[in-house]
Amino acid sequence: MQPKMDSEPAETQNNSRGLLDFELRRPFKDRWYFRMGQVALRLARLPDRMDLDEEEARKILDDLIVWWRCGEFAEDEVVVFVDGRFSSITPWLEEIENNHLWQDAVLLTRPAVKRYLEHSTLPSARRLLAEWFAGALSLTGDALGALAPMSSSAEAPASKQEGLPEKAAHSKSRKTRRDEKRPAIAKAVASLDGLEVWEQSSDKERCELVERQLEKPSGWCTLRTLRRAIADRDGVSTK
Repeated sequence: MQPKMDSEPAETQNNSRGLLDFELRRPFKDRWYFRMGQVALRLARLPDRMDLDEEEARKILDDLIVWWRCGEFAEDEVVVFVDGRFSSITPWLEEIENNHLWQDAVLLTRPAVKRYLEHSTLPSARRLLAEWFAGALSLTGDALGALAPMSSSAEAPASKQEGLPEKAAHSKSRKTRRDEKRPAIAKAVASLDGLEVWEQSSDKERCELVERQLEKPSGWCTLRTLRRAIADRDGVSTK
């Protein structure tokens, strides 16, 4: 979905579309976003055949929409790609409805698709779970653990108990988490380096590419950590 963006330079528009194309060209087992219509079509494939039951696909698409309307999907699990980023469909709902864009413009996140398949009784659901999610990273472990807030229990922080400066202790904790991310980010950069979309992207857009490559949530990769990871990989000091 690309609403009117006449004020945006053509180069920026093309680069933004490149980010979406990059995501949707990835193998299904590596994607974070899936077109809603594509999920419906894959589920509607006839058993032991490559043929699709188009009427069944329409019914599945309607069921996915019902899931969203009933709150089975979270607000950030059903999105559109607008102005170079994945955004909630809520501001665009009228345009989606009026132009029948549910099939091609609306995207589901990986956790949303997995949950829908797990609850589906359709024969193809088990197969798609095995093809798309077998051996996938834990979506509630590695992917979300980096964003887990620090404990807010009534117990005093260790720095206070031991008489250490609290700020210094927190800084060390944050540094440890950044240092743990950098090798993974450097590995992702090595995979993406050389792709046209990578070369044309800003550092902020590169962070988004890294997050999708590693199946991490938005905001996991910061500009500072990305630049340090690239410097570590290239052997350049950032000090």
